[in-house]
Amino acid sequence: MPYYDLVCEDCGKTCNLKASITERTAGRLICPSCGSHQLAAVFSKVNVLHYHNKDCDVCPSSAGSASAGCCCGGSCAHHH
Repeated sequence: MPYYDLVCEDCGKTCNLKASITERTAGRLICPSCGSHQLAAVFSKVNVLHYHNKDCDVCPSSAGSASAGCCCGGSCAHHH
């Protein structure tokens, strides 16, 4: 079963609930803080990691060698 990041439209609290797709679409999920059924999906950023052996096409620090410092995981100024 998937987990859903949700925000309660009544109390404003966010939660992460494990539920089936059927439970979510049928409105059976309940806010753990106030008991409301008025839950909306929270959309967040998706993190993308580059492979260490693949050069970044933007960052000069990748310079074609594995020892030059890959810009993986958002550690460079370009957030790659």
